[in-house]
Amino acid sequence: MSDDEEAEPKRRKKGKRKGVSKKQAIVLIAILGILVIGMAIQHFVIEPLYGETVEEKYARCITQKNVLDERFVECGNALRACEFQLNQCLEG
Repeated sequence: MSDDEEAEPKRRKKGKRKGVSKKQAIVLIAILGILVIGMAIQHFVIEPLYGETVEEKYARCITQKNVLDERFVECGNALRACEFQLNQCLEG
């Protein structure tokens, strides 16, 4: 072998890197931070401007559901009462 070949440093094989580089970690943390800040702004600034928050909408929805459930039970009772009266009329 000649001196030139020995003088060149051996090249390392590029293998798979393990983990995430510092730059990638910083970018990911920055993206997550921006998302969290955006969600906080939406929850505390934008939603109150609409006048009705998610909690208020949920409470209104539950109230409407309860009223509709009561009406459904009343309709079922009225239907049974009508059937009973019809049967009595048909028998009599």
